[in-house]
Amino acid sequence: MPIFQKNIEYTPAILLSVIFYASFMPIYLNIGQNSPIRYILYIIPLLVLSEVILISNLRVNRVFIGVLIVFFMANVLRLGNGFIAIKEFIFISASLLMFTIHFKTHKITAILLVISTGIVALPGLSSLAALDTSAVFRSGSIVSESSFGLVAPLVGILFYTQRRYALFAVTLLISLLLFKRIAIGAVIVVILFDMAFHMGGRNLIAKSGIYRLCTGLLLGGALVFCLNSVVAYEMVSIILQKYLDVFVPPNEISSGRYFATLYFSDTISQQSSIITFLMGHGPGKSTFTLATLPELAETNFPLLHNDFLRISVDYGAVGVLLVVYALWRSLQGGRLVALTALYTVFMFMTDNVATYLLYWLALAFVLRCESVAQPQTAVQPMVNSDASTQAYAQ
Repeated sequence: MPIFQKNIEYTPAILLSVIFYASFMPIYLNIGQNSPIRYILYIIPLLVLSEVILISNLRVNRVFIGVLIVFFMANVLRLGNGFIAIKEFIFISASLLMFTIHFKTHKITAILLVISTGIVALPGLSSLAALDTSAVFRSGSIVSESSFGLVAPLVGILFYTQRRYALFAVTLLISLLLFKRIAIGAVIVVILFDMAFHMGGRNLIAKSGIYRLCTGLLLGGALVFCLNSVVAYEMVSIILQKYLDVFVPPNEISSGRYFATLYFSDTISQQSSIITFLMGHGPGKSTFTLATLPELAETNFPLLHNDFLRISVDYGAVGVLLVVYALWRSLQGGRLVALTALYTVFMFMTDNVATYLLYWLALAFVLRCESVAQPQTAVQPMVNSDASTQAYAQ
């Protein structure tokens, strides 16, 4: 019987679609919101799919293909919230497609993403020079389209797990230049999490019952906070005034989220029923409501910055449970998967990544930058008359 060689690493092909994504993003983020060129982003998953078919045998994840089909069938007839609904439906479908396909990316992919995010961050150098330090940490969106700053820490987490700390520091600098405070804070929490549970990559505790309990509590706490964020911001304001004698209005603490969420929740509650509680109001309902509320017309707050609440409104309790379960399962995975999942939890709490296709494309590319094992190949055992050696070979 042959002996099989295992874990022989090989270098995967450089996907042209990945190079195109990294090259296109600086263009995408610096053109007008209504430019038809921006719709090129939608076809990148199809480019990846086509390229994978051409260079290798197509393999798909059966779980994700099932989720994609169910999502499509459940929501294709619920696009009643205007063009916003169609866009968000396409964004989520395209993101699911990326995780349905099995493929690996060349290690240079991470460098390309750093270069791409760095180009987008360049205008932040002049803005940073003109601002005092306190102003930098007060504003989260001085650079237009700064959402790409959420991608840099994803690449940084990859570099961190590979112990490429200089490149990791570069990604944090990029996030700072794009004024994404929450991204930097989330990365700090991710590192502390890694030190506590993954022991710098040794995973001594990460498979224990304590770890599963802690990740469950973390997700549960994030969900409770997001679904009751108005009360949470009010409590923080009260605590600051009571114990530190500092009054900070809830709307200022939340960078405007408190006011928007308050009006949004009151409006949605008047349109809710048992069916919408379970299945939601359909894709794009949250964004559509924010865009049509007269109270928010002058606040420049087009998105909710609370993905758990958005999902509960658009896709109901069923959607929330599926997302939470997917995040929890990811936290039980390998080190890189777990750390990026934890980072994504924080993004769900404070941003709008659920419908950022650029975020999910980058995450798919990052997760596929890990070392690749060569398919097992048979090696014939050496001929030896010694019975014990032959038995070992068998």
